[in-house]
Amino acid sequence: MEKLHRKFKNKIEFIGVNVAINESVKKAKRYVKKLNLTFPNIYDQNNSVLTSYRVAGTPAFFILDKEGVIRHKGIYAPDNIENILKRLP
Repeated sequence: MEKLHRKFKNKIEFIGVNVAINESVKKAKRYVKKLNLTFPNIYDQNNSVLTSYRVAGTPAFFILDKEGVIRHKGIYAPDNIENILKRLP
């Protein structure tokens, strides 16, 4: 994800979302720091993102276009993610 962020950061906004079902804020911050992630990461303490996107389990991976339309939903990034990202409007 970090590699993709660095490659597409001028075209695409990457946001990591950590949900309250698996980890605490402290643990989520340690994970972000350990991986040296440079894109924004939020902690969904009240699970509003989880509910809004009907996330059934974690991890979950979404690609949304600039209108908020889901273009990919899965457990992990798809193998053809670069092609998907290049085709986004």
